[in-house]
Amino acid sequence: MKAVRRQATRCGRGPVTASAVFKVGAGWIAAAATPKGVAFVSLPCGSRAAGARQLRRLLTPAGCEPAGSQGRPGMTPVLERLRDQLQRYFSGQAVAFDVPLDPAGTAFERKIWTLARKVPHGQVRSYGWLAQRAAGGVRDTGQLPRSVGNALGRNPVPLLVPCHRIIRSDGSPGGYSGGRGWKVRLLLLERGTAVPGPGPGVTARSSRGRSSAGCPRRAARRRANP
Repeated sequence: MKAVRRQATRCGRGPVTASAVFKVGAGWIAAAATPKGVAFVSLPCGSRAAGARQLRRLLTPAGCEPAGSQGRPGMTPVLERLRDQLQRYFSGQAVAFDVPLDPAGTAFERKIWTLARKVPHGQVRSYGWLAQRAAGGVRDTGQLPRSVGNALGRNPVPLLVPCHRIIRSDGSPGGYSGGRGWKVRLLLLERGTAVPGPGPGVTARSSRGRSSAGCPRRAARRRANP
């Protein structure tokens, strides 16, 4: 375990007061939390150093300002619980993540993230399905599915908000903030057909197109393509 952030950072909904980089079966994950819950989580990185770099990117987006020096340099009970649940997830278990969350986002984005969390482990739904629920069941949602994809692309807590379970209506994966290869790999993992390990490691036919090689960039900088 390595703590890489000692200074609290204010960004969005509250100050980030704890952060860490920890090992799971698929690599190194960076995570940070506010007093209310987990604010940022990365996808697995290939090394501790890559995880530390990712954490710095997560904690220094535009608009973040220092909030003092009260930040905790190590794991908190929430981050420990998150680590344990992620270790179980990447070992192939169906995990219902129940750590408290505190991601910064617009009201619309938070609504989409809440709806996406309702998709069960091992199942998928379409962008259109999610758009209809966001619109209260209206069938003709116009460009809303694209807005849904953009909101999912800004999700700062992937896996906990399982945006990888939202795919195109034709059954193809669609975009993903960590790269399409990671999206397919996570879906295969949840179906019990993937082997955890560093990097995307996906050779499935549906993984064609750009994929992430190792640690992805911050989700807010890239958008899903519904």
